[in-house]
Amino acid sequence: MHHVSIDAHPTEQAIIVRFDQSGSPSNTLKKRASSANVESLGHQKIIHLKEMSPEVDIHALSNVVLQKCLFIPATSRSQLEQVLYFLQKRGTPRNSARSRSSSAVSFDRRPLPTPLNVDLEKVDEYIECFYGETSAEKNKGALALHELSKNPQNLTPLVNNETLMMALARVFREDWKKHFEVGTNIMNLFVNMSKFSMFHGILLHHKIGSLCVSAIEHETKRYDLWIADMKKADSETQKKLKIAIRKQSMLLAACITLLTNLATDISVELKMVRRNLVSYLVKCLQMSSESPNALTIATVRFLLKLSIFDENRQVMEQNVTVEKLLKLFPIQDPELRKAVIMLLFNFSFDPKNMPKMVNGGLVPHMASLIESDNKALNLMYLLSCNDDAKAMLAYTDAIQLVSAWISR
Repeated sequence: MHHVSIDAHPTEQAIIVRFDQSGSPSNTLKKRASSANVESLGHQKIIHLKEMSPEVDIHALSNVVLQKCLFIPATSRSQLEQVLYFLQKRGTPRNSARSRSSSAVSFDRRPLPTPLNVDLEKVDEYIECFYGETSAEKNKGALALHELSKNPQNLTPLVNNETLMMALARVFREDWKKHFEVGTNIMNLFVNMSKFSMFHGILLHHKIGSLCVSAIEHETKRYDLWIADMKKADSETQKKLKIAIRKQSMLLAACITLLTNLATDISVELKMVRRNLVSYLVKCLQMSSESPNALTIATVRFLLKLSIFDENRQVMEQNVTVEKLLKLFPIQDPELRKAVIMLLFNFSFDPKNMPKMVNGGLVPHMASLIESDNKALNLMYLLSCNDDAKAMLAYTDAIQLVSAWISR
């Protein structure tokens, strides 16, 4: 075995280990692998993690993984810890039907099932659907390929199929403006590929990132036109426009998620920023602020990543991003709430943003969260430097909670 790559599982609380294996393993290795109850899936292993809360010690967990998965060399510890840290920050998936063992790490012995009846051997048939005359035919192929991409074991043959990649890029370019379902299914397929850095080069080669930016630019402008049309349309037309806007938000969420994944390469991120992506993202935040959804979460996560650069924060501030974020409170979704608080925390170091947050009613929201959210506590500490915020604290339980912690 001479090469090992480690990636986060796209949907589950697990890591995927891929390796090149030459020759047969030694008897000692076979014996040790057997004692660890590990079975190879070709040249890939899926390692499920039971507990990834913020309190988990990543270094200690990496020791457990290295002990149980003997195909990961000690030299890959740094890469392993980075992936574990990413999973910890991503949080526990909401939907997981997989039963867990009592140990911290378990190993899956079976390939992940695909919900629909799709077959990797029928990829050519699915490509043929793209040449159909109706959107339903095209969507049938896009949906089947998307389902295949949900299984990480299928991604390599899909990505390496040049005919397929060219067809997907072509159909998305030609159809996403007319058929949201086709465009969204294709983009979600690309999203599944983009979760693994080894496929980023191929996605960039086919200009998928550029297509996403173009789609975001076009759809944000089309949204304004639709909103204007709704104000003077009859009830039936308004209903149709609301359905179109809902489908549009799903497409935008997929595009933004893919760009977020590709932006792990800073040079790629800079190209996106040069195309005015920051302003488009703020617009997407505004589009989804009245009814937070997948688009809201995807947008806030990318804005959070971009906000570490002062130039990007300045563009966000010019587009009144702080005010738009404050309108989201109270936030019920824990993932969205955490991302919004972290983004506001990055803004809070600029003195001119502090009055906006205080006057926007952020203090009572943070006060109710400091007991369970360390990020909220950090933001509350910075807010307390403002005199008006200090006065507001007297009408919350924040002081009593902090005093109780100190007396423990």
